Amino acid sequence: MLNEIERKIKDEISDNPVFLISRLKDKEDIVLTFDQSSPWVSTILSSITAEYEPEEMIEPILNVEITLKRDSNNTFGEYLVAHGSVTGQYMASCVKCLDDAKQEFSSEFTGAYVHSRYENDPEYEEVDEIYIDEKVCDLYFHDRGKANLSELITEATVLAINPYPSCKSECKGLCGQCGENKNHVDCGHH
Repeated sequence: MLNEIERKIKDEISDNPVFLISRLKDKEDIVLTFDQSSPWVSTILSSITAEYEPEEMIEPILNVEITLKRDSNNTFGEYLVAHGSVTGQYMASCVKCLDDAKQEFSSEFTGAYVHSRYENDPEYEEVDEIYIDEKVCDLYFHDRGKANLSELITEATVLAINPYPSCKSECKGLCGQCGENKNHVDCGHH
């Protein structure tokens, strides 16, 4: 159950994924959940489903569970560690036969937000992961204490979805000669 401060943070982040990390207590985990009813989560889900126009519709779903922890050290100063998972479903077109294909996905993520001054530091120029808080974390930057969770969640979601959706593992695809769907019709071509 969320306390009053956690509830306020969740309400703020629900509408806008940018928040002040100083709102969190030091070294204390806060666990939050979001779904497509949050405008920014809905935008992420829409970016996945926008290119597909399935005949059969299912309600696309994107659930986010995220644990946030604010901390500081001598190297990075104040930072935020965010870890959690994304799960969901949506309809896509099978890449082999073009039939509708229900797709499900899930993925875990861990990211660390350090001050944006490190973004232009030559030492971190080509770094996309750092070891912080006893974890290997994807590297993100906060600007003057404002962290944007949308980039982390978008990346976790995009990496979780199958870039080549298939209706089933044994899909026969379309006939190369007549274009018929071999799953539904035996056209006689090989």
